[in-house]
Amino acid sequence: MLDKFKTFVALAKYKSFTATAQQLFCSQPTISQHIKILEAHYNVQLIQRQKGEVILTPKGQQFLKYVQSILDLHSNLQETMNEPEKGEKEISIYVSHYLATSFFDELFSMNDSCGVCPYKVESNNYKGLKEALIEEKTSFAIMPYYSEDEELGERFTVDVLFEEKFVLIVPNEHPLAKRKVIYAKDLQNENILLPLSTFLQQRIRGALEEKNIFPSYSQMSDFNLIQRGVHQNMGIGFVPVDSIDKEEKRFTVKGVKGIQITRKNALIMNRFKELNVYEKSYYDSVKLNLTQS
Repeated sequence: MLDKFKTFVALAKYKSFTATAQQLFCSQPTISQHIKILEAHYNVQLIQRQKGEVILTPKGQQFLKYVQSILDLHSNLQETMNEPEKGEKEISIYVSHYLATSFFDELFSMNDSCGVCPYKVESNNYKGLKEALIEEKTSFAIMPYYSEDEELGERFTVDVLFEEKFVLIVPNEHPLAKRKVIYAKDLQNENILLPLSTFLQQRIRGALEEKNIFPSYSQMSDFNLIQRGVHQNMGIGFVPVDSIDKEEKRFTVKGVKGIQITRKNALIMNRFKELNVYEKSYYDSVKLNLTQS
């Protein structure tokens, strides 16, 4: 409910759905939905409109006092919890499985400014990382960012680190492995191995369907399994170029003329939570390392 409380306090201050949405970096329907949820939950009318301005009902004014106290207490609690105990510098790092594997050095080789900090690493898939952010288990996560996920973009600060290109991988003995140029039409009768990420599936399918290509699809849990599946002749697949070992010889890497699949990776942070000094130092160091890589 904390996000709904924050919306109510902002609406009471700015007296306008438009101004409140601008201040909270979200849509007007989101503001309206939050207020409706509060009114339904507490069975009370909190606001009313007079001459184009949002004002609080008498119950709304009482509600504001309690909500503000709750938010103040939560803020104080958060600050207290964020303060490291004496001699304690552990940093909880929430990161995607893929980034933790493919960019290990950039994530865990810190600059001098960070100092020596012990880590507690929580690697997870996209869904798990998003849930951790929403449930405020972490102040930030290092993960893929899809502009199609409007909820994530509205609720959190997105600090893009880099954009990566996807390439096609095919078994070494596959006819496409010997082709100098591969066109989208060459994939029509192939079986494409897809990761479980819904947003990434949509991007890959969409890129092919734009060319009127409708191959068959199979799902794999991650890029490592896709690479193993290609090696075992289970199909072909699109994977990030950085997920492929430079010495990889189990399959052949190709581009597809006219098809470009990319994805952004970002530091995604709860805009209402402050990083402690160690988290901030780590955050800045990762940003420097990955934007320069």
